[in-house]
Amino acid sequence: MWVRSQNKKFLGNYDSFAVSESGIVLGYQGPEDAEGAVLGAYEDEEKALSVLDEMQGCIGMNFQVEKFLGSIVFEMPIEVNKEVTK
Repeated sequence: MWVRSQNKKFLGNYDSFAVSESGIVLGYQGPEDAEGAVLGAYEDEEKALSVLDEMQGCIGMNFQVEKFLGSIVFEMPIEVNKEVTK
């Protein structure tokens, strides 16, 4: 899945994702990628998990869209006033 980082400085194709207890969303590019890339930082684990849920929904949608249009890029949301927004 193509993802643009929250700070807009990174764009990568990631195989898997993880959320830390401190609210960090990490993306991994294959089994050799032990550290992962920080894609976004949120107030807490709950907000980061909600972003991961949104990403999960896009994975299914991307499968259908890629058949017709090519790859879609998910942009990590920015947290504003304790709400996750795009």
